[in-house]
Amino acid sequence: MKKIVLVLAAMMFAGIVQQAEGAARRPHTATIRVGGPRWHIGMRFPKRPHRCIAIRFRDVPYYYAAGIYYRKVGKEYEVILPQIGMQVPELPEYGVKTIETDDGIRFVYDGVIYKAVPTKKSVKYEVVGFMK
Repeated sequence: MKKIVLVLAAMMFAGIVQQAEGAARRPHTATIRVGGPRWHIGMRFPKRPHRCIAIRFRDVPYYYAAGIYYRKVGKEYEVILPQIGMQVPELPEYGVKTIETDDGIRFVYDGVIYKAVPTKKSVKYEVVGFMK
């Protein structure tokens, strides 16, 4: 009986440690709460978003963080609606929905529709439309 109790206690402890380690290793993609009242199209920020990715589209630099697109306007960063054809290396960790279309599986985040585009090294996500 004591052995069973010790085994169960060890299993519980191992599960708690794994949960804590998983929470500590979870990557943060941005400091702005996506989809919340903290941002909207046209809003400007004095600093570049935390952990943003620089992307180029039609030779214009843009920035992307956690599903939100920005462009630099003067010394500020303005939230913009992405353009069809823009590609990003990742989608947000939470809140992405999948839909099935005649053209295959698409991903939807905050009203923007993406398709997965395989590359030699990984997969990119291309903006293909918007939800109405």
